[in-house]
This record gives sequence, structure tokens and C-alpha cells, in this order.
Amino acid sequence: MYLNIKNKNVLMKKYVRKLYLNDVERIHPSRCEQKVDKRLRLHRAERLHPFSDEFFDNFIKSINQKDIRYYPDVHQLKDRLSTRFDLKNNNILMNNGSSENIRIFYEAFAVKNKEVIITNPSYPMHKIYAQLQDSVIKEIDYNKENKIDYKNIINAINDNTCCIVLANPNSPVGDIIGLKKIEEIISKANEKDIPVLIDEAYIEYANQKSCVFLLKKYKNLSVSRTFSKALGCAGLRIGYLLGNDEIMGVINKFIPTYEISSIASKFGSYLLDNYKEVEDYISLIKKEKKEMGDLCKKHNIPCILNHINTIHLKPTHLDKIKKYLTEKKVLFRTRKLPCDDEEWLAIVLYPDFTKSDIFLKVIQLL
Repeated sequence: MYLNIKNKNVLMKKYVRKLYLNDVERIHPSRCEQKVDKRLRLHRAERLHPFSDEFFDNFIKSINQKDIRYYPDVHQLKDRLSTRFDLKNNNILMNNGSSENIRIFYEAFAVKNKEVIITNPSYPMHKIYAQLQDSVIKEIDYNKENKIDYKNIINAINDNTCCIVLANPNSPVGDIIGLKKIEEIISKANEKDIPVLIDEAYIEYANQKSCVFLLKKYKNLSVSRTFSKALGCAGLRIGYLLGNDEIMGVINKFIPTYEISSIASKFGSYLLDNYKEVEDYISLIKKEKKEMGDLCKKHNIPCILNHINTIHLKPTHLDKIKKYLTEKKVLFRTRKLPCDDEEWLAIVLYPDFTKSDIFLKVIQLL
């Protein structure tokens, strides 16, 4: 659940220099939702499975006072990323999560009264960041099959388009646009020198490779990545942008002097050096997704499996399930999807979830 903050009476007009800000609805997670306690957190796309003890304990032992007292050095992490993606160090910029990546992209390329192309639905902050730049938002809607027609994106590109931002895979739907279609969009935008950001926050869960290889072909492309999802570091806020010299030269003007914290940089480097920890976790999530699909098929439950770590179920008795999950102190979400007007139960997967007492009871109530 999010808190919507929109109170024009409280926002004193004498302090507003940009009048369009009065129409911006900010979104913040509620305090109750942010609190970390013993509740099962099925509402956010976090890693719910702990890191192995040996892996985590070895990292804790590596932390020293210098990591706290001195300003951070992020270059060791950048060096590892540059090797992984075959890019130069200065083609990588670190940020506090993919949300910050997206915000900075909008600050760099969204223009007042020019059109920003996004999808509907998409990550809610896309719309807000565009509004903060007083841009015109052009949303490309999903159809009743929970699909986006990529040609509608291409057809929306015109001389008044200032930038395009697409998540691939896209949350909350969890679909993915094929690489050939993504390249067609990038290529069309490139003809008009329009910057494109592809947000790949969930790409590690997808059965499709990243579009990072297209960076060497298209100067207008940048890619947003994060350690928050499959890499399991949401609390450390590690995000990074990838791009060629020209586009990153612009984005770099908006990057903070010290991009992320020392401990975040250190853990990011450590995780990349021990990437099997990530690969094993991703394998477990994909296995769980298959088992979930098989169970839903067996019990005749409408289910949407996708390219992220959240699946959607359509319960017949949603009110009973809400009551049960609330009583069990489980944090969860329901949402409407483009395919119909009914509520779906959104569940974040974790290893052996289908064998848990919580899920077995939910299956009974469905």
C-alpha cells in the first residue's frame, strides 16, 4: 500500500516556484509497510531467502572502520561491472537503486512540454518523474491479453518526443518485449536522436538476455540495472546506468559526487566475485515458479506466470484470503491488471513457498 500525498492547501503557494508541482502526486510506501519485523513480506519484489551463512559471515568480517569513516571508492565495483559487460569504466554510473537511475535519466532528457513515452501500467515513479520535469506523458496501454504492442510505441514517436522509458521485463505485468522488437524501437528513436532508457531491474529472472550488447550499436540507448531484485540487496540501494560515452557524458552531470556508500560498493563487489550465490537463488525461484504453475493448473486456478519474481493468482474467494493473510501477519498486495477489471493476488516467490503452510491454506481458500 502506498501513501498518496496531494494537499494543495498544505503546500504553501508562496514557496512554489514551479506551479505545475501542485498537480504532482508523490507516492511513498507507508510506515507500516516499510517496517521490517517477523511478518512475511509477500508484497515487495525482495529476496526473501537468506544468503548462505558462510557467504554472509565472510563479508561481515571484511567490514572495517575505514568503510564508515572515509568517503566511498566505487571504482572497484565499476571495474567488475566493466569486465562483466565489456564496457569502459566511464560507461558505468552508480546510483541508489534503479529508481534513482530513472529519476536522473528524466532530469537529463525530459523536457518541458515535450512528450515522454512510457507504458501503462508501469513503475509508478515513471509518471511522477516526468511530471516533475513538466513533460507531457504519452502512455502506451496494454491490451486485454496483458500484452503491449511494440508497434504502438514506434508509432507514438514523433518530433515532439523528448525521451522513451521502457521496463523490460515490465512490472507489475511481468511481460517482456523480444530483443528484435526492442531494437526496432531503439532504432526508430535513434533516427530522431531521441534518448531511450531500458529498465532491466528484473532481467536476471527472464528467459531472455539483456539488451546491453546494443549499447555499442546505438548512441541513444542507456540501460538501467539494479542489485535490488535477483541480486537481493534492496536495502543497500545499489543501482547503475550503462551507456556509451556521449549519452553518459550528459547523465554524468546529474550524478552525485559520491554515488553510493562504501559498504554498498564493497558488498556489490563481493557479490559479483561470488556470483554463484545469485545464480543458485535464481534457479530456486525459477523452480518454484514452475511448481506454482503446475499446482495452479492442477487446482484450476487462474495464474499469470511471468518474467519477474512476482506471480498473480485470481482467487474466487479473495476476501477470505485477505482475512487469512492479515490474521497471519502476511504483507501482501492485490492489483488490477489490464486483462480484466477484477482484483488479482500478487505473490512474491521464495524457495519452497508452495510447500509452506501459508500457501497450502491459500490454495484451499482459492
